Amino acid sequence: MLRVMSLNLNYYGTKHGPWLARRALIRDLIALSDVDVIALAGRPQRAGGRGRLDQATQLAQSLPEYQYVVLPTGG
Repeated sequence: MLRVMSLNLNYYGTKHGPWLARRALIRDLIALSDVDVIALAGRPQRAGGRGRLDQATQLAQSLPEYQYVVLPTGG
């Protein structure tokens, strides 16, 4: 059975806590869930600073067992 997770990252906003803390929690949740496909929403299209990685790339690098693709949004 295919297992899918979707999650809104809330960009770099702090409504749900600072990104670095949320990133660790999200990484751990994904690792524990053993899902096949993860759909992320609410991530900025740009990294937000020179040399900084976007949120999806940061998560992907901390979960090397997953391959990832970033699809651009319209607008």
